[in-house]
Amino acid sequence: MQKRVISFFIFYCVAGAITFADEPIMMVYHERMPYVYFDTNHKMQGLVGAPVQQAFLHANVSLSWVEIPPNRQLLMLQQSDAPVCSLGWFKNEDREQYAQFSQPVYQDHPTIGLAKIANSNVPDETTVGGLFQQENLVLLTKAGYSYGAYIDKLITEYEPHRLTVTVENTSMLKMLAAGRVDYFFLALEEASQLIESQGLLVSDFKFVKLTDVPPGDNRYVICNQHVPKATLERVNDWLAKQAQDR
Repeated sequence: MQKRVISFFIFYCVAGAITFADEPIMMVYHERMPYVYFDTNHKMQGLVGAPVQQAFLHANVSLSWVEIPPNRQLLMLQQSDAPVCSLGWFKNEDREQYAQFSQPVYQDHPTIGLAKIANSNVPDETTVGGLFQQENLVLLTKAGYSYGAYIDKLITEYEPHRLTVTVENTSMLKMLAAGRVDYFFLALEEASQLIESQGLLVSDFKFVKLTDVPPGDNRYVICNQHVPKATLERVNDWLAKQAQDR
């Protein structure tokens, strides 16, 4: 992926002057519709991106947006001596060892399985364990990704037949469409837009209802320890207020 750097100075005006409460923070990201993406006017959009930009705006913090692959984002949070944040991540025990978490930004709809409509081996409705017990099915997963605490736990317990890749979800969809794997997991709100973005027909795929999955997990901003706690508290104050207003 070609690295793209877009610097946005998010400002807060007091008596006509632009002021910044803290030193700028690098916000590392990768575009993933419908969660995080820039529109044609270079404005951050998405179910996660838009409220995060607003939260830092109201916290009076400038952001420098830097697009890099997901796994490198996590390495930067662990290794950088500068203040760095990233957005849209689930919470898990490993990340809690090195990152500060914001208040929840967005809660996903329940996870589904995505498969080709012609694949009769994948049922329209089942449980996660039911899929994992079918040894003839190949699950596609992305390296370093969490699919939520429940599914992550079952992957560890069942050790299903799977292929793990480092590519983005658009390439994962193409692998599914080509018949290289049988299914992968994603949030319901992501599925149709992902399919259509690749010029494919939604009607060629089945959205597998997983009857045992809990409500979707929360997505967070995660920051390294060089981001002042006071800064994150101001961001959290705005996020908490928005949650109350919904």
